[in-house]
Amino acid sequence: MADARLVAVRQVLAVLDGRSLDAALSQSTGVSDDRDRALAAELSYGVCRWYRRLDALLQQLLAKPLKARDRDLHVLMLVGAYQLLYSRVPEHAALSATVEGTRGLGKPWASKLVNGVLRRLQRERTRLEAQVDAIPAQRYALPDWLFDAIEQAWPGRGEAIAAALQQRPPMTLRVDVAQVTRSAYAAELGASGIAARPH
Repeated sequence: MADARLVAVRQVLAVLDGRSLDAALSQSTGVSDDRDRALAAELSYGVCRWYRRLDALLQQLLAKPLKARDRDLHVLMLVGAYQLLYSRVPEHAALSATVEGTRGLGKPWASKLVNGVLRRLQRERTRLEAQVDAIPAQRYALPDWLFDAIEQAWPGRGEAIAAALQQRPPMTLRVDVAQVTRSAYAAELGASGIAARPH
């Protein structure tokens, strides 16, 4: 069975080669567990959503660009960086699983490189993010032309709009009132630490 992180690497590579992520996800093989499939999808969408910012952070951490044949390692590091910066995966688990991913890619020689880059990201996060985020389009992982067009269309509101574009959409649940009332289900969610409001 494939590791969710390696599946995410394959899917992001497919997107970089011009395929849609939905198409790559629909043809994903090797992950049979629902939780691993969900993690692979989360990592794939997350890396694609934040690609420009994550890539800019990695560029500061690599002494020289990786060779074209090592694009998979670059994407693996993007997956690791996404986990460290944007996911609920514990940092130690994100680091060890990403480093282990080098073996899954058949490139165990890169384990020290991946470990060093991600640990530096952990240690120097504040400084690195300040440098990357000095360019507003990069901060929100948008192309320059799109950020400029937003700023031109809505002067002074570009950053607020760009930030809203990167927000996760809300999840909407329909409650079967023949089984449970809305308020009872909201109370169950609240007891599980999930904030909810009726719509």
